[in-house]
Amino acid sequence: MSRFNTNHGRVHWTAVKRILRYLSQTRNLKLVYSNVDDELVGFSDSDWGGDKKDLKSTTGYAFMLSGAAVSWNSKKQPTVAKSTTEAEYMALSMAASEAVWLKGIYEELIPGALEVLKIHCDNKGAIDLARNPGYRPRTKHISIQHHFIRDRINAGDIRVEKVASEDMTADCLTKRLSKDAHDKCVHRLGLN
Repeated sequence: MSRFNTNHGRVHWTAVKRILRYLSQTRNLKLVYSNVDDELVGFSDSDWGGDKKDLKSTTGYAFMLSGAAVSWNSKKQPTVAKSTTEAEYMALSMAASEAVWLKGIYEELIPGALEVLKIHCDNKGAIDLARNPGYRPRTKHISIQHHFIRDRINAGDIRVEKVASEDMTADCLTKRLSKDAHDKCVHRLGLN
């Protein structure tokens, strides 16, 4: 909503009231960590052309440790993606930057405990593009900054794995969901 601070209208005010109602209803939720799963793992997602005004996509990622989120982000992508694969690939690259930083901190706290950090993605095309640096005419236009994910995979820091769309923990960071799907996503983030 902050994008509309200087040029807001009734629709924005209605959205702000809805956000405030949501915050009021969820004020008792908190991140709950457990000793169940000590593996640091990431989830990367994107909506393709979700912004109706400029058709830019939204990147969302979440990194989980001990059953709850330790890092998350939701941000509009800087350029328009020409396909779902490209939007998901850009999201993977942003998540990879965060993963490298988190991996460094984790290794300082527990040396040798984390060899490879897994990032889950629900788009096979983006996973294939990240794993295979070969030339593809359809992807020549993708900015070099988004190929960071390939370097990290080749260095052995990150491994990208497929996850079913209905199991994508970062879904609520990128798009509007039904109440049940949203509640499921919030619970998977470790909010109880």
